[in-house]
Amino acid sequence: MPFLYISAIGSYGESMQKPDNTHRRGLALFAEANARLQAKDYRGAAALYEQAVACIPTSPEIVTNLAATYIHLWRMEDARHLLDGVLRFVELPQAWLNLGLWHEKIRDLPAAAQCYRKAIAVQPGYLQAMFNLAKTLADMGQMDEAAELSREVYEHAPPGSALADEALSDLLYRAAHGCDWELTDRY
Repeated sequence: MPFLYISAIGSYGESMQKPDNTHRRGLALFAEANARLQAKDYRGAAALYEQAVACIPTSPEIVTNLAATYIHLWRMEDARHLLDGVLRFVELPQAWLNLGLWHEKIRDLPAAAQCYRKAIAVQPGYLQAMFNLAKTLADMGQMDEAAELSREVYEHAPPGSALADEALSDLLYRAAHGCDWELTDRY
């Protein structure tokens, strides 16, 4: 499942309140780290996020992305520490999503499902969290709820988007393996 990274700094905490050179440098590092993360250069992304955190230590967005990168690098303790720190101060849905992915990596599926549910509670309609929850529930054998969530993601994701395609693929797989559902024709 894809990790969610944040592509722009939002309006959380002090992350938007320091327009000095250090803050601007942190934002530039953040943007460069995001590009590295998308290119799957996890070591390069981690180094840049670490520098960005040094410039803007109160940014939950940067810290959440650094944690996601650490998960890719199997720096699990570091990732968990960062995500717990963010979630102590702000209910950031992306942090809940990445904590769910952390739990998936260590194969604690019930905890992963709980994190995805928290992400959805913080941001209703959060399609990536809904899809991750569907996949986790399917892995736990809860096929009916998983199929319903996949269908909901498919119906609400932009047509032709990667998420819509993944949800459709998931639904077709479930249909081929005995899950009862009806697909609406969106196209």
